[in-house]
Amino acid sequence: MFLIPNNTAYLRLLLWIIIFITYSPNLIAQDSLKYDVLNNQGQFSAVVVVPHTSKETLFKRSKEWVYKTYVSGNAVIDIADPETSKISANGITGKLVYKNSFVKVDAGHFTYALTIYTKDGKAKIVFGSIIHKGGEMLQMKDGSNYSEDFPSAWGSFGKSQSKKQWALMKEQADKEFLSIFISFKGYLQEQDQNAEF
Repeated sequence: MFLIPNNTAYLRLLLWIIIFITYSPNLIAQDSLKYDVLNNQGQFSAVVVVPHTSKETLFKRSKEWVYKTYVSGNAVIDIADPETSKISANGITGKLVYKNSFVKVDAGHFTYALTIYTKDGKAKIVFGSIIHKGGEMLQMKDGSNYSEDFPSAWGSFGKSQSKKQWALMKEQADKEFLSIFISFKGYLQEQDQNAEF
């Protein structure tokens, strides 16, 4: 004998399933970055929605976040223009790791341009001009672009190993960019919730 739920319980369950299917892509996508290649330059971007907040307030909060997140806020900010609601800064990832056989080697870091745009109710963060610098391996030369499948500035010696490690180095940077975005989003939204006490 089968148990058949009564109609109201069944309809409620069906309604919850429909709601979950409808809204779950939005919930999943909230903490992710969009990746594009523009003019042979890779860039990550994301938009933070903060309803009922002026562009001036979001600009001020974004600038505060830069100062708190990047230890030398004055040194990294190139432009902070309240008229255009745009903040331009330079950043550098943490040290990357290159796994050479059984040894982990310093793989340098990526430098990047950080740009924040604000308008009423929204702020957009962009990580662009992502370029590799440094590293202890002989083939690692400065200047490789993040968007490259294999670093053009590197030599061809050990290319298959280097190509694998390049992908892993980019993955390390991806995680750092996502972490920075989550921090930015959290700061803007936390500030908004505190304002609504």
